[in-house]
Amino acid sequence: MAGSPPNVVLLSLDSLRADHLPTYGYTRNTAPTLSDLADRTDVTVFENAFATTAWTLPSHSSMFTGLPTVQHGVYDQGLRIDPEYTLAAKLSMAGYDTAAFLNNGWLTNAGVTDAFNHRFDIFDMEEPSSTIGRNINRLKELFSMQDSGVSKSIQRFDDWVESTMPASAGDRDTPFFAFFHLMEPHYIYNAMRPYHKQYIDQSVIRLLMKQREIYTERGRYFAGETSISDRQMEGLVDLYDSEIKYLDTKLAELFDLLMRRNLFDNSLIIIVGDHGELFGERDLIGHHFSLSEELLHVPMFVKWPEGTNALGANRSSAFVSLTDVFKTVTNMSNSNIPSKYNRSSLEEQHMQDNRRVFAHYQTPDSMLDSFRKQIDNQFDFDDEYDTSISVVRDGSEKLVLTSDDVRYYDLDSDGGETNDQSGTHANRVNELRSALNDHLAADALAVDTGDEFSDGVQEQLESLGYI
Repeated sequence: MAGSPPNVVLLSLDSLRADHLPTYGYTRNTAPTLSDLADRTDVTVFENAFATTAWTLPSHSSMFTGLPTVQHGVYDQGLRIDPEYTLAAKLSMAGYDTAAFLNNGWLTNAGVTDAFNHRFDIFDMEEPSSTIGRNINRLKELFSMQDSGVSKSIQRFDDWVESTMPASAGDRDTPFFAFFHLMEPHYIYNAMRPYHKQYIDQSVIRLLMKQREIYTERGRYFAGETSISDRQMEGLVDLYDSEIKYLDTKLAELFDLLMRRNLFDNSLIIIVGDHGELFGERDLIGHHFSLSEELLHVPMFVKWPEGTNALGANRSSAFVSLTDVFKTVTNMSNSNIPSKYNRSSLEEQHMQDNRRVFAHYQTPDSMLDSFRKQIDNQFDFDDEYDTSISVVRDGSEKLVLTSDDVRYYDLDSDGGETNDQSGTHANRVNELRSALNDHLAADALAVDTGDEFSDGVQEQLESLGYI
């Protein structure tokens, strides 16, 4: 693109399913701001965008390296990639000022965000040092009096922009890359008042208490020591949608801020979900142990800079992956440094009408270790939940490979992802399995350093039930 490179704003909305947004066909108006954004001529909505895995750390590792999960190799605590491979490093080398606003401690690890010039660990800022103070904060969250960090993130971003451009916005010489990781749709679902009652028709407090019981000790749920009724599960969906509605209002505030500072039009703005969420599908909750469509199909909105549209299309049906964000940004920012890795951009996938994407999941040992500490019986999590899952999507076809099983689905046929047709499509299974095996043969970039979490990260991840 001619002229100065654009600013880049990357928004990752944790746990956001595509099918819970009206832009993707949802009947509830959960995201009017995103719907309005989708109607702009300088915006492309990617209808078939997919995560590379089921949870936060490996998903963002793919986004920031442009590499599939098996190739970057970041699956758990202690694994690390060299920050020089990340998007922030490439943009810094191209002259960008880079800043990350983080609301999940996982992203402070593995080297994923180490190359940012400025990193604001929102989850660990202004946190009271005393146990009483921290418990008061948790009560505020429980009773929907405090959000999950989006308000602080926007304020910190505004402060940062102010500090880096003391004159008028038009005088700024250095482009910036701002990354936001926003946790509102992630459990615990407790949207700020009055949004917490947006959709629900049962006791919010009782449901919030039940939710905290389940999600902070998920080991007990997966071992069968506790359960959720159908009515309670419906309530969790209601609360999840309320979180989306609240987050959508904050996105409107962020867009307004960018417009006031004359930064909206000249920015490449990418909004994605890092993975989806399960509400009882396949007897699972949260976002582990599966690579079902509810977890892999994520929203993706791209607002192109300076009123342009690189695709010339408001909608794209091409199959794209979170890995494609990397090259899209480096191309737009004139920082496409030669690499030994074969990456694709969103533009390339659209022009080729790509129909194939891959995903891979490996259960993190750190999570299973925490589950074992939560239960009273001798439940064997290794037998039930220590799993490796690989997927290739080719249009409506989906091949799922585990250590002891191969399943083939045609998602356009009756039964979709519940109707395994591998027995009647042997030739196609073999073709897709060969493609998947080639994909899995890549060497991993990550090395095992055994790094430990900081106290602030450890406390946050324990409160979320991760460890």
